Amino acid sequence: MCLHYGLDRGVVNEFDEDRQVIINLDKWCRIDDGDDYTSGVTYNRYMWHEIDEIISEEQVVIFENGRSANLDFFREMLSLNKQAVSSIFLPVFANGKLVSIIVFEAFEHHDFTPNEIATLK
Repeated sequence: MCLHYGLDRGVVNEFDEDRQVIINLDKWCRIDDGDDYTSGVTYNRYMWHEIDEIISEEQVVIFENGRSANLDFFREMLSLNKQAVSSIFLPVFANGKLVSIIVFEAFEHHDFTPNEIATLK
């Protein structure tokens, strides 16, 4: 999907409720990104709960420079070797509960079209 739409990175994250951490499950990147989002790396859960409070099963969140209408991950984004300019978060729910987020990123500005969003979902 990334190649088809000209995106640079795709990441699958999962929330481990028992350990209260976010885990990177898998990543694909078009170019070397300096091991950003390495599989198995865990993150603090606070970011997950911010997302969980805002997002619904039908919603996607589009970011520009780490910021969306309701979320600001600009500071976290600066810790990456290769920062995304445009990204989209696609939530995955099980029994009404947010369990995973699939992230698609572009290292240059990218306008996500309704067609792209529908296909990525």
